[in-house]
Amino acid sequence: MAVTPRLPASMLRLCTLACAVAIAGCGGDDNDGEQATGEDCALTVTLSGAVEVTTSGKAPCDASGSYPPGPRTVVTFIGLPGDQGEQMKFALHEVSEGTTGMVQADVGVVRQSSQQAWQTPGGACTIDVAEHTVVDDNYPDVREYRVGGTGSCNLGASGPSGTVDISEFSMRGMVFWEK
Repeated sequence: MAVTPRLPASMLRLCTLACAVAIAGCGGDDNDGEQATGEDCALTVTLSGAVEVTTSGKAPCDASGSYPPGPRTVVTFIGLPGDQGEQMKFALHEVSEGTTGMVQADVGVVRQSSQQAWQTPGGACTIDVAEHTVVDDNYPDVREYRVGGTGSCNLGASGPSGTVDISEFSMRGMVFWEK
C-alpha cells in the first residue's frame, strides 16, 4: 500500500496564503503576471538626498502578507520609477480592518539593486487614511483591501549612505485581512 504524504493543516494554510499573496501582488490574471497597478496602486512623492526620485500617478505595488483581526501594523510596498528597483515601504500602525483616519507610520525606501535601505524613525510619519476598502473577497481565507491617503514625515529616512528626505505624499497600496 502506497503512503501519500500530507501537509499539516497549518502548512497548507501558509502555502495557500503565500499563493494568494503572490497572485494579488502580481495583479491576478488580468495583467499577465505584472504587479498590481492602475486604480489599485498609486504614489505621488519626491525623494531627495541619498535617493533622488519624483513620481506621480500609477505605480506597481505588493501586499506584504495578511493580518489577523485587531489593531496592528500593516505594510504595503509601492514601486518607484527607475532602473535601481527602488520601492517605498509604508508601515501603518494600530490599524484595524477598514479603519480610516489619522495613523502613525514608518516609511522606508529600498533600493533592490544594491540591497540598500533607508528607514524613518518610529512614528516619524503620519498618514490620513481616507480609503480602506475591500476590492476582492473571493479568496478562501483573506479579503484584499485597497488602502490609501495623504501623509508627511517630520524626519527623513536614514541609511548607510545618508538620509532620504520625503516630501508630503499620497499613496494607495494593497493589504490583506484574514477572514
